[in-house]
Amino acid sequence: MTTPGHHDTTDRSDFEQELADAMADFTNRFQAPEYLPGTFGAKARRTPPWLTRRGPAWLAAASILALSGAVVATVGVYRSADSSSPGTGSPRPHPWTGPSKDNPGPGIAMNAIFDAAVRYQNPATADQVDLAMVRSFFKDDAAFAAIWGRDSLGVTCNQHVDGYRITYARVDLYAKGKHLPIRVAVVFTTDETRISEILCAPDNAAAPTG
Repeated sequence: MTTPGHHDTTDRSDFEQELADAMADFTNRFQAPEYLPGTFGAKARRTPPWLTRRGPAWLAAASILALSGAVVATVGVYRSADSSSPGTGSPRPHPWTGPSKDNPGPGIAMNAIFDAAVRYQNPATADQVDLAMVRSFFKDDAAFAAIWGRDSLGVTCNQHVDGYRITYARVDLYAKGKHLPIRVAVVFTTDETRISEILCAPDNAAAPTG
C-alpha cells in the first residue's frame, strides 16, 4: 500500500510498459505502406487486388485503408509516399465506419480509380481492370464515359502515368518517376458516394516531400 504523497513505482512502471506495448502494436499494425511510382500499389501488398476480377474492389480498398491507417474526408485523406518522398505526416481524422458495396466512400473511390487508371494505361496490367467495377464508382454512365472514356486518360488529366500519390487535399501524378505539374480535383455527388467530375489545372508547386 502506498502512503499519501507517494506513488507505487512498480504499478507505474507496469502501466507505462503496457502503454508502450500497446502503442508499438498499433504502430506495427498500421504502418503506412511505401508507394513506388510504377509498381502499381503499395509494397505492403504482395499482389494488389485493386479492381481485378478476383475480388470486390471495395473489399480490396478497405484492406489498403487498414494497412495505411488512413481515414477519409471529402477529398480523400491518405498517408502514402513514393520512392523519392518520405512520409507526409499524419492525416487529420474523419469518422469512418467502413465501406459497403453500394456506398464505397470518397476515399476508397479516389484510390480505386487512380489505381485502376495506372493499371489500365500499362498494357501488361490492363486486363486486370474490371471496367464494370470501375463504372460503379462514377455517378452514372455519362460521367463514366466522359471521364474514363476508352483509355482512362480523363482520370489522369490526359497524361499517361505510371504512378500516383494521394495526400491531404491533393492528388499527385507521376510519369517515369517524375512528378507531373498538374493539380487534380475529384468532385463527388452531394452524398459523397460517387464521382461526378475530375478537374485538372496547371500546378507549379512541387510535390509534397514531408
